[in-house]
Amino acid sequence: MEQIRAWVLAVCFACIAAGILGQLSSSRTRFSVIKLILTLYILITAFAPLQSLGDGHVTFDIPEAPQTVQAPDTEAMVLNTVCTRLEDTVRSALAENGIAYTEVDVALDADSETVEVADVTVIVPGGTDVSGVEDVVTKALGTHVPVTVNEEG
Repeated sequence: MEQIRAWVLAVCFACIAAGILGQLSSSRTRFSVIKLILTLYILITAFAPLQSLGDGHVTFDIPEAPQTVQAPDTEAMVLNTVCTRLEDTVRSALAENGIAYTEVDVALDADSETVEVADVTVIVPGGTDVSGVEDVVTKALGTHVPVTVNEEG
């Protein structure tokens, strides 16, 4: 009971001291700063006994942030889509011209600013006439690109 009485007296004296200092300050422009400092003094005096309740260290459990998910590589996705579309274009051009094929592979050369077709590989069944394959691929893509024609086997 004696500790509560001492605490109440400390808070009351802090309020009285804050009131006297507030009245003694003549400058109204600094009044809000002085008022803030006196309020903080009163609060520190009021909550000082709470520090003796525990070991003096207040800790909070801070939850861990979830691990970040790696962003998808959009550049690789776009290049893969472009490659697939070019392969589909070459396949349809070969089919329209009656040229049998087994596989079409488009290789892209990508640097930091540009993407170019590095090579188009067309695999045809053995015994297929390969004379017009390069012309069909060049016409389908609209530009001259290196074309490699391989026969199965």
